[in-house]
Amino acid sequence: MAIQNNVSTMTGNFKNIYKGPFINKLPSSAKLMREMPMGSATALGDFLARPVELQWEHGLTHAPPRNGRTTLLSSNAGQSQQALVEGYQIFGRAEVDYESMAKASMAGEKAFMAATKLVVQRLTKSGGKRSELHMLHGRRGLGTIESVSGSGTTRSWVITSGSFIPACWAGSKNMTLDLFAANYTGTKVNSNAAVTITGVNLDTATRTLAVSGNATDLGNITSGMQIFAETSSPTNDMAGIDYTIRVQSGTFWNISATDNELWRGNVISSSGSPGFAKIIGGVQRAAELGLEDDTIAIVSPAYFTRLTDDYGSLQRFDYRYDAKKGVQGIEEIVFHGQTGLTRVMPHLFQKPEQVHIICMSDWERVGAADLDFKFPEGNSPFFQVPDIAAHELRIYGSFTPFCEAPSHQVVLTGVTYS
Repeated sequence: MAIQNNVSTMTGNFKNIYKGPFINKLPSSAKLMREMPMGSATALGDFLARPVELQWEHGLTHAPPRNGRTTLLSSNAGQSQQALVEGYQIFGRAEVDYESMAKASMAGEKAFMAATKLVVQRLTKSGGKRSELHMLHGRRGLGTIESVSGSGTTRSWVITSGSFIPACWAGSKNMTLDLFAANYTGTKVNSNAAVTITGVNLDTATRTLAVSGNATDLGNITSGMQIFAETSSPTNDMAGIDYTIRVQSGTFWNISATDNELWRGNVISSSGSPGFAKIIGGVQRAAELGLEDDTIAIVSPAYFTRLTDDYGSLQRFDYRYDAKKGVQGIEEIVFHGQTGLTRVMPHLFQKPEQVHIICMSDWERVGAADLDFKFPEGNSPFFQVPDIAAHELRIYGSFTPFCEAPSHQVVLTGVTYS
């Protein structure tokens, strides 16, 4: 008897097994996705609108004691403006052939899970990883080329030590890339075809991508250029945390950074070697501009390792005696500062040359949809693949990180390790 490919049975099995919000199933590296939940905003045409404070009230009068009838200054109104925000989309696709799905769906939930679990996990992790990378580095790229070697249709790129993120490139063989100018302007350099990764050397001393592509395109790609995933770009991406803090002029989310100092983040360059004093100095800069809340310092694993060397000078370990176990170590460092608590968060996707100090209460993800498996018409998670005997699963999100107070955020650049 022929096995019937029952989409209703498949849909039921999928919903029973993979129930619950998929944000809870993202990899542990997706820290910012969890720290920054989807927020609400007022729909205004095609945009989501958020009011932002740009100027305080200045109609304040001063007078000495016994001044009698004091003439008051006229009101000098504060200013707020609507930031118009749009979510940036991300799509993920994965296929499972008809026969596997049909047999598994008819055999029950356990068989269905066995047939789909790895596909669902890979797609969830891939979507979560790419989204998390863009939460930090959207519009700023995944790395900068230090040097190029090779000829013809193959090349070897060395990525700069300050921009090399090993966790970004782990498992990236066959990933396709686009390249942009060092200053992020213009169209993609590889105009003829996407560049494909054929091999990766994750050693931090080597930092090499082996790639193949169109010979003319590869010949035009030189040191200093910025690496993006295919279809990603300085304009297609969500505006990540790094981009948001670095905006110093022009219009961003419908508000002029040129005219409003509170709409400009703080960039502290030439930060030098890692240290608590550098982070404290960054928090101080935000405090000088009115920050009065807790902060998070997002550092690379290498930076965090350096901090643990002198951690004892600022914070005492919480030792708990256990006769059978010797448990010691830290996942995060928390210390008290002038604005409150500062959490030092090591992040797998942070670039070694940067530290982002943010006030999380000023941030949220704004958009139309959190990352999740999306169903087509008929409320089924399965799409028919044209001309191929397979069903397709898709993961989808539409959001962007949004900050209502860029002046309270800081990026330390030029971190060095020696």
